Parts: sequence; structure tokens; C-alpha cells
Amino acid sequence: MSAVTAETFLDDEDVREITWHKPAAAPVALSVDRVLIAEGSDAFEVLLATAQAAPRTDDVRRLWSLRWNRRAAPVVLVVAYQAGGVWKAAVCGTRDDPDVFTNLGLAQVERICAAALAAPDPATAARTLHRLLASLRDQLAPGLTNSGLFASHELGAGVPARTDWTAKKQQAEPLLRLRGTDLIQGLGFASKPQGSTALLLSARGVHQAIAVLLDEQDVFDRPVARFGAVSPVAHGLAAAQANNVPWLVVLRGTQIRLYSAKPDIGVGRKGQTETFLELDLALLGADDGAYLTLLLSADALATDGTVTEILRASADHAAALGERLRERVYVDVVPDLAKAVAGNMGATSEGELAEAYHRTLIILFRLLFIAYAEDRGLLPYLRNPRYTKRALKTLAREFADNPDLEFDPDATDRWDDLLAVWRAIDDGNREWGGTGLQRRPLRRWRGASIRKGRRRHAADERSDRPCPARLVCRHRARWRPRPSRLPGAVGP
Repeated sequence: MSAVTAETFLDDEDVREITWHKPAAAPVALSVDRVLIAEGSDAFEVLLATAQAAPRTDDVRRLWSLRWNRRAAPVVLVVAYQAGGVWKAAVCGTRDDPDVFTNLGLAQVERICAAALAAPDPATAARTLHRLLASLRDQLAPGLTNSGLFASHELGAGVPARTDWTAKKQQAEPLLRLRGTDLIQGLGFASKPQGSTALLLSARGVHQAIAVLLDEQDVFDRPVARFGAVSPVAHGLAAAQANNVPWLVVLRGTQIRLYSAKPDIGVGRKGQTETFLELDLALLGADDGAYLTLLLSADALATDGTVTEILRASADHAAALGERLRERVYVDVVPDLAKAVAGNMGATSEGELAEAYHRTLIILFRLLFIAYAEDRGLLPYLRNPRYTKRALKTLAREFADNPDLEFDPDATDRWDDLLAVWRAIDDGNREWGGTGLQRRPLRRWRGASIRKGRRRHAADERSDRPCPARLVCRHRARWRPRPSRLPGAVGP
């Protein structure tokens, strides 16, 4: 497969193409190229521009805005450029105040735009584009999403190291452009209708899974009339259990998901309908194609097939990870954080030190709560750009990408962002979540951990004294708390 360049971008797509004349107010650093337009009125548009180097996000957003001009049509701008001899892209769109995605592979962006151009209507095209772009930020590999079924480390490191990886990649290459029943057949299954809404999948005479095929407008986990007013996933799991097969496969357009019909399968289960593995073939490149045959083929789902092998390896990794995480939290994190809080309070007496430890645990469990809520989709991480900028996952990625990052001892911006998130969870924030930051579901969790704790320490939050987030960077000495002397100690 030849490399995608600015000249060949979307050449294979059967869509209308027009010349794009550069607007007078366009940024000088960007050169406009062409516009590709889908079928229909107010159709989805893909704009292509080029730059000599990675463009400024303000320039990208300004050029996009000049073309969109508040029209009904969803518009996405792709700015192609070369970095180190490799074609990259910055992407912006489709309406209102969009985020700018930078440093993406141009070939990857081409697959995303092709999937959006193939959508049946402009609204679906825009949803497809945003879903695929957002998923790039949190995936182990482009097109691979793991929601608690396997250990992510095993998928990212262990599976590509398998001895059969190269052979499985070659098997997968002709399957990556297949969809629906053609893909099911290509994966090695024989299928038999199971009612009007499902297929029973078999291989070598053994029933292995139920398959459910969705229309583009269907949502995996929301009620659909033709599935008896339940979600397609709930319907499929019921069918799998009724037919005594261990797996459910759900397909929608370029997406294919694997669910376990057994409630005890999955190393990080979030509930049966929320625990799955997804491959999006619009993003999955040929180099990662082995995931398709290793995780979703008939051979993979067989008894003692590759899925069973990867699940066993995942369970082993998860058990070891739990031990390491507990050690890091209670030996490395809590002591330093407690010293920072105590220093901020000026605590010296037994009672003051006990209060400092209490506040430390409040901070710790608030952070754990937010991390859990972001992972479960209860907070608008990746759905609202204003929240995403302040999200814990965004902060964690920044630290992971910059391990030598130095903190300004006089700055409080990270602590201020954290306080803003806590307040939004408690009171709502319309700018971060439309009608409030997931306000109704989060009301159930309003309690001492957020609301009463905030009232109690409001004066500390407004204080001019150094905040705990800043002090953590100063206190690196080892300190092991003695649970017998400090209240509220939890865990082994």
C-alpha cells in the first residue's frame, strides 16, 4: 500500500471535488488546495490545505471558520504537512467552536474522512468524524478500544509480541474493507438467522456467538424499537444466553464489538453491557490488522482459542498490577501528599496532623472518583473540549509524555483547574456539559467527599498560602504513615 500524501489524499473516493480559492483573510502560512463534497444538500465537506510545517492551531481554526461561515453544512479542514519525512495532519471541524487535533497521521485522517464521506446524511457524517477523531486520543492503537474486557497492557504490549502476530496480520489484510455479513463470513463463521434481529454464528459445527447488525443511526446501548424497546447489546446478550453461546458480536458500519455473554468474564468489568472490545476498521491500519483475526475470528472465539489465551494473560497482568498500584498509592503517593497538606496547614500537634491526614484522604478519593467517572463516561472527557483541557486523563497524559517536566513552585493553575472540576461536579457547569456537567446523575453522589469537604475547606482554597498541589512538588522525602496513629487509614 503506497503512502498517503497531500496529492493522493482521498483520491479513491467517488465524491464531488471543487477548486478552493484562498480567502483574502486566510493565514499566510496555509495554502488551500481543494474541497471534497459528499452527496446531497448541505452535504459534508472535507477541505484540504497544506503547510510547510506543523501549523498553529489559531491559523487552522481561522481558515476553517472562513470556509464554514456558519452554514448548515458540516465542514472539516485537514491541513497536511511533512514532519521528519512523514506526512502528518492537523484537523478542525465541524461546527461552532471545534477543537483542533494535531500531529495525526495523514493516512489515518484519510480513513476517518472516507468513513464520514460514506455516511448516509450530513448529521451522521459529522457524528462519525467526531467519534473517530475523539477515539484517537484514548486508544491503545488506532481503531482499538478496550472497555474492561482485556488488560490494556496485554493488548498493547503482549499481543503484538505473539509469535503468530505476523501471520494473523497477513490473514486480516483482505478483511479490513469488509463490512456486515461479508465481514462475518470472512472471519470464518457460518451464520444462521436467529429471529429477525440476530444471527447465530458457528464454525466447524460448534455454535460460538450471536451477531447483531445495526443500522448507522442505531446506538449500541440505547433502546431501539425493532429490538423490543431494549438496547441492541442487551437484546444480543439475552439471545446469546438463550442459545448458550459465550460471545456476542455487534457490528455497526466500520465498528465491530465483542461482548462476553458470561457475567464473570473481563479483567476490569464495568457491567455486562459496558464491558467490551471494539475495533473500528475505519482507523485500524494494516500494521495492526492482526487484532481483527486474533480477537474476532472464528478461530479466536473457539474454546481455548486466542481470545481465551489473551484473557488468561490479562488476568495474570491485572493481578500483578493491582499489587503494584496499591503499593504506589499508599507508600509513594499518600505520604508525600500528606506532608504537603500538613505543611500547608502548618500542622504540628497530634490533632492537626490527624486533620491533615483526613484532608489528604479527601483529596485522594476525590481524584479516584474523578478518574473513575471519566473512565465510565460520567464526565464529558473527549465530549466537551473545555472539560477535556482540565481532565485528569489529559493531565496524566501530559505527565507521561513529559517525565522530566518541572513545576513552577509559585504557580497554582493545576490546583485551580482541579478545584474547578470539583465545583462543576457539585454544582454543574453549563459550558462544560450543555445543560450542566452531567448534573442529574452526579447529584446522587453529592456527599461529604465533594460538597461538605468543599464547604469545610473553602477558606483553604481561597487562601494565599501555598496550595497542596504546589507543595507536593517540594516534599519528596520518604514518610510512611502509621495507621495506628492516623485516623481513616484504608487498605492493606
